[in-house]
Amino acid sequence: GQCMREAPWEQQQQQQSAREQQERSRLGVAPSMAEADDAAAAQAGSPGAAEAINIPAHIQVPEDFPSISIAVDMAADGDIILIAPGEYRESINLNKDVTLMGHRGSPQECVLISKNATTITFCARRGKLKNLSLRVEDTSNFFHCLVVENGEVEMESCQLSGGAWGICINNRASATIRGC
Repeated sequence: GQCMREAPWEQQQQQQSAREQQERSRLGVAPSMAEADDAAAAQAGSPGAAEAINIPAHIQVPEDFPSISIAVDMAADGDIILIAPGEYRESINLNKDVTLMGHRGSPQECVLISKNATTITFCARRGKLKNLSLRVEDTSNFFHCLVVENGEVEMESCQLSGGAWGICINNRASATIRGC
């Protein structure tokens, strides 16, 4: 499935992480918690080295990246992806420990729509979805708004519509749902 990893995964992950750090630096996106930890570890033992402060990056869609999928690809674990009001037509593979959050309080203002595909496939360790509307335009009645393949996802103040089911939870995954 979309969440399966090949044997050379660690090497691919290190290469991807290096590319992401370069791109984040080029775009002026604040360092993620993991990057701050890495920087602190590199300075450990240096005279006067400061203790690391873990501050997640706040990535804005579409200001920083044109799509939610690209923002997820560029994010690091712990980052918060703020999504401006509007309709976003894409299917998202959420494979990092991040928060996807509608920038304003109302889920009706931030709508993620997939056509004949699952809107969000979650396969990270932990994540959060907040203030979002997930919609499936599905002629086959096969796809879902959210599929939780593994890990723990928290959903707050979200709306789900269309598709076969709103949420499908597989394997040993779990979901906490509030105000949806």
